[in-house]
Amino acid sequence: AVGAVLGGRLQSLGYPWLSGLVYVAIAGALLALVIGLPALRIRGVYLAVTTLAFGVAVHGWLFQQRWLVRGPNDTSALHGTRPKFFGVSFNSQLAYCWLCLAILAGVGALVMHVRRTGLGRILVAVRDNDAAAAAFTVNPALAKLAAFALSGVIACIAGYLYFGLVGDFSVHPEASFAPELALAAVGV
Repeated sequence: AVGAVLGGRLQSLGYPWLSGLVYVAIAGALLALVIGLPALRIRGVYLAVTTLAFGVAVHGWLFQQRWLVRGPNDTSALHGTRPKFFGVSFNSQLAYCWLCLAILAGVGALVMHVRRTGLGRILVAVRDNDAAAAAFTVNPALAKLAAFALSGVIACIAGYLYFGLVGDFSVHPEASFAPELALAAVGV
């Protein structure tokens, strides 16, 4: 939701598509760090409840901010534009779908690369046994915050791409990001 709304606002302010993607990714990392800091002491189901509570807060607060969702005096709704790279326009649904698949492949390759790096080994060690990882001078809190930041980047990029797919949030943007949809996706 944050990636979609922030990306839509950046596009309505005239930011180019690629720079909007970068700004949304940075905002996702920062927001995930803000959520991750208090969540460091929570484990298991309670961590999932905490992140769901953030989704409820976003739904209840973010979409009520008319300056962000609608603009001044409710005159400028969020209307997205699709990019054009190297003379190739992504205005059609099929072309935009291919762009989204290419970005998905790039994000998947990045995650696979992170998994093979030292950070990936640290994340696996903390996932398996954070006390043992701490005994080997790994800072579990820092590793968990890095995982939160990476997931925030990925989530906001997905929201930005979703906004490009929908292209218009002038009616009810909150319907696309209702908290109960997160539960339905997990199958609870």
